[in-house]
Amino acid sequence: MAGCSIHSYLGRMTIGILQCGSVPAWLEPRFGTYSDMMRRMLGRDRDYRVYDVPSGDLPAHATAAAAYIVAGSAAGVYDDLP
Repeated sequence: MAGCSIHSYLGRMTIGILQCGSVPAWLEPRFGTYSDMMRRMLGRDRDYRVYDVPSGDLPAHATAAAAYIVAGSAAGVYDDLP
């Protein structure tokens, strides 16, 4: 598909952003929140739904968005946490 960008190919869709933490306070004025960063990276021609995971805000169903991004966790999947 010569001349087509990934954005024009995919069309408008809803992307769920599972926000698992906050940007350090001293970085937020320069870069914004994690969801701001994801929107800039993926383009403004999408619909976004941000879920505040630490507050218990989660998608009702996996099909609530076409794709999900997990952003902002200070903990990694392999961290030895309780």
